[in-house]
Amino acid sequence: WSTQPGSPVLACGGTRLAGSRAPQRGRRGGESEGRMGAGYAEFVEAWRTLGRGLLFMGNPHTLFMGLLSVLSIFIVSEKMLNISFKVEFTIFAAGCIFPTTFSASNAFSRREKAIEHLGKLKANIIALFQHFIFFDVGGKSEAAGEAQSLFVPLVDHIEVYCRNDKSTQVCTIVDARDGERGGESAAHYIYDDFTIICEALQRAGTKHFGHSGQKAVENTNRSWNYVHDAIAALEGLRSVRTTSTPLGLRIFCHFLLHSSCILLAPFWVHFCKTETIRPTSEFAAIEQDFQMPDGGGGYGCVSAYLVGLFFTFIVLTLYRVVSDLEDPFDGQGQDDINWEHFREELDTLGQAGADGPNLRLTGEILRPPPIKKAS
Repeated sequence: WSTQPGSPVLACGGTRLAGSRAPQRGRRGGESEGRMGAGYAEFVEAWRTLGRGLLFMGNPHTLFMGLLSVLSIFIVSEKMLNISFKVEFTIFAAGCIFPTTFSASNAFSRREKAIEHLGKLKANIIALFQHFIFFDVGGKSEAAGEAQSLFVPLVDHIEVYCRNDKSTQVCTIVDARDGERGGESAAHYIYDDFTIICEALQRAGTKHFGHSGQKAVENTNRSWNYVHDAIAALEGLRSVRTTSTPLGLRIFCHFLLHSSCILLAPFWVHFCKTETIRPTSEFAAIEQDFQMPDGGGGYGCVSAYLVGLFFTFIVLTLYRVVSDLEDPFDGQGQDDINWEHFREELDTLGQAGADGPNLRLTGEILRPPPIKKAS
């Protein structure tokens, strides 16, 4: 971007927009309007974020558990079962929150590792395809044209393997129980694609890269390194995909959080014995608070219901965060892997460069100038 008045400004897509000197009169007013517009946009975005947070927290599962919590408080209230107890709440708080946050930390670490391996896999695939373009001595991109159709199923199978339920992506070839051929994982097809690409690379060494025999192998060593790095990244991705956070910890959190929303009802009810109403300014002559025995009705009080609901929404929202981070591959959650961004450049292999927008518009592959032999 240029800051000089009257100089051209480079816009997205390579289009140059002619700049002009802004008039001196009214500049201060324009700046104030711009600040007001930015402030309004931030205000609207803040409310949108609040709305998204409420929607995330108020899902049907959490609302159902909130109703169960309210019903539990009603059942143990004074005029029903009359059950209440008072203990140190730190025991429940630490017992519920600590395992959940520990699980969330583990799940987030798995997600970060998955994104890292996926990025390395994508980078090596793009670099490998570039070799088919720029090592072609003829300059007609024939090698890239032949290889492009081989990279498409590779990307498709990677997405199929990652996004489908991992229970269906088994690597069993033969079922030992009945001796019949079992279901195949998409990972087998990924390795099929890599092998086919390697065969195409071997042929291109002598057909398009201008080498023969052992010389072709030696001059494509860097290409083989990209194949090796891509497979290493794939195996790192598979190790994350086929494992999970500790199962026992997840089961423990699931049982503890859901049961505490119900079993802590007698603890919330004990607040009703000390709930009071403080007089407002209209009743300033009254110098003491009104104590409300069990909310005034005997079926629980405002404190019990509010604190119980608040606790339920906190712990179950944390549990939902853990559940969403546990499988970042399906692309359904807001924090999951964005597969559209992953495929964005892989679906347009060979369509980048100085004339990239036109190449992506027409679907053609970049044709670099022919490589001339040194005299």
